[in-house]
Amino acid sequence: MEPVTELRPLDRNVARPGRLSLSRAYKIAREIARRSGVADALRESIDSHTGRPMDLAWIDLLAIFITHGILGQDMHLTKVEETARDLVNARLLTGTRSGRVTYDHIAHNLRRIEESLRHGYITSVHSHKRFDRKTGELHECPATCTGERPIGPDQFATALLMASAAGLPRTTTFALDSTDYETTAARRSWRKKPDVIDTEDVPDLAVSGEDFRTVEFPLVRADGRLQHSLDPDACAGYRSGKGLRPKETFLGFDLHITVPVPEPGMPPLPHLALGLVTMPAGSGKAEAGLRAVDALTDAGIPLKTLLSDRGYTYRKPEAWALPLVGRGIASIHNLHKNQFGVHPGPRLHTIWVDGSLYTSALPAALRSLGGFSLGLSDAAKRELQGKYDERRPYQLDPVPHGDRPGTMRFRGPALSRRVRCVNTPESLRAPYSVPATTCPKRPVDKDGNRGAPVCGCGVTVVVDAEEQAWTRQRTPFGSTEWAALYGRRSGVEHINAEIKHNRGVKIVRHFTRVRGAIKNHILLTFALVGTNVRLLRDWHICRSAPDPWMELIGDADDPAWAVEHTRVKKRRKRKRAFHEAYYASRGRPLQVA
Repeated sequence: MEPVTELRPLDRNVARPGRLSLSRAYKIAREIARRSGVADALRESIDSHTGRPMDLAWIDLLAIFITHGILGQDMHLTKVEETARDLVNARLLTGTRSGRVTYDHIAHNLRRIEESLRHGYITSVHSHKRFDRKTGELHECPATCTGERPIGPDQFATALLMASAAGLPRTTTFALDSTDYETTAARRSWRKKPDVIDTEDVPDLAVSGEDFRTVEFPLVRADGRLQHSLDPDACAGYRSGKGLRPKETFLGFDLHITVPVPEPGMPPLPHLALGLVTMPAGSGKAEAGLRAVDALTDAGIPLKTLLSDRGYTYRKPEAWALPLVGRGIASIHNLHKNQFGVHPGPRLHTIWVDGSLYTSALPAALRSLGGFSLGLSDAAKRELQGKYDERRPYQLDPVPHGDRPGTMRFRGPALSRRVRCVNTPESLRAPYSVPATTCPKRPVDKDGNRGAPVCGCGVTVVVDAEEQAWTRQRTPFGSTEWAALYGRRSGVEHINAEIKHNRGVKIVRHFTRVRGAIKNHILLTFALVGTNVRLLRDWHICRSAPDPWMELIGDADDPAWAVEHTRVKKRRKRKRAFHEAYYASRGRPLQVA
């Protein structure tokens, strides 16, 4: 049998991007609107069932917005109107009663969706007949019915984003991160330091200007925070410095995005956004993160593992860690500098070190290793991971215990023969390659009865969910295994870069020109749906695979991408950098350090 060779995906600068025509984009958009169930929910929840019907059906309106997002344009209502006009002129959109789509159609129905989401009017439709039209008899809902479930802004976004992920393999691991989005409204006042909820995240800001105010602004919102513009939901927040931009205060919203990542051993997945939560900038990240988690679980996704950064995990345990435990979700996270340290364990001769439980036989040289600082080289990271791996033999093994979520039973390392301890005779049968502890021998009285334990190498202890919930995780921090698991969080960083720099669309200030968190949330959802479609298409094209959306809409006109890639011309020779040209012009060779 011949060996099977797995083809490496082509680089993005080599593969030709698969552009979508207006016709293809509209067919995909209409299928997404149908599969999401949002159009049916809008029709049943906020439409009047008597009188003249709407001039533009909800599924047509959603298809217009999604088509505009797939084409990768700014989400301005005037530009959405132009897309609708193109669809009408191309005879693709034929369901309007008047034969045209105006700006009022777009703006008025967007306002209706916003108000309905704000007040909680929208609910999911029943999957069965609710009553007999002839007799008027009501039918009871079966156990599998999902009707009349509330659809808020988070569920609205999740339904559409999940419908855009055609053919995506199921996973139970997700990555969560937030990114900033500035409001289009002009600032009317300013505070050098923002009034954020999590004040410990904001350092001294020396580059954000001085405080100033006008006659009317700032206003005080109902929650006590300041309103600095005509946008009632936009607040001041903090964003770290990136791309030569210093750390600063901004005015707008925080976008919390969830992305599926592969399980250990699974093949790579396309990094698609499946959840979006829009909050005023500076709001509590724990609240927003839990809303993102609940939106996924409400959609039927079995979320088991969550990868998040210190912006979420540094919150108080009752705000973040314990709610995750109550939902049966394991957390894999990085540690804040204040979370490192050694703490007493649940039993004598056991210790907590950086969120993991160890026997007190852990050498002193391995107790304080520090974190992975910014700018650390790959070789230095691997060296530090090797030191963390040296802790592994002394760790107590976690085993699920009891019916209470989060309660764990830990077994000493000598019981698994990962260390050789004189107080656990069975462990002494292990080979000499297994490290030996320096524990004192357990005393024995004259009657042969063993005294109290003098080490934690052979103990078994049960730990409640509340103990060390702030730092606890099943995989020991810093180890090679932890680095492999936590490294998958780059998937959500990837989607953040795609929507701001790399995907032909820049979700930055003035990408939308509306006010209010919910209205911006709706338009950003359509933009992310379009990004998902383009990402999914390019991901398959780079691997010479057919686009799953082309198969779903019955389009067989796509070329064979494996053949197309062979026709791609070679890249041009790289231009010389300025310093290379400078030395060459003077007849001197480039000095390589």
